[in-house]
Amino acid sequence: MSRSKPLFPGYIFVSLDVNGGSWRSVNATQGITKIVSFGNKPAEIPDQFVQELKDRCDDDGQFKKDAKLQEGDEVVVTHGPFADVVGRILSISEDQRVWLLLDLLGQKSKLAIEPAALRAVS
Repeated sequence: MSRSKPLFPGYIFVSLDVNGGSWRSVNATQGITKIVSFGNKPAEIPDQFVQELKDRCDDDGQFKKDAKLQEGDEVVVTHGPFADVVGRILSISEDQRVWLLLDLLGQKSKLAIEPAALRAVS
């Protein structure tokens, strides 16, 4: 039997106007320890990031497994600092991070990356 685990344990995402004072009432809510902030202003998460998280969930709000990627598959990184680097999938963790083995400058390196940044080598 599998058990669900939170992707961001202890965190909630709240949509509010950070320029107004309404976030102070959220911070005063029972069970809220503190709001992630930079200086005296709550951190803003881009709407696109939240939408991409939602897009990766099923109708029950559970992360969908990416059936296309499996341990041992050869993949290419599509974007980010390791774009166009080819690697082999070592494992896929419960939180859907993919662990790759990359050959960087003659050194074998282990790297965790999001599945969205990978494409199977055909």
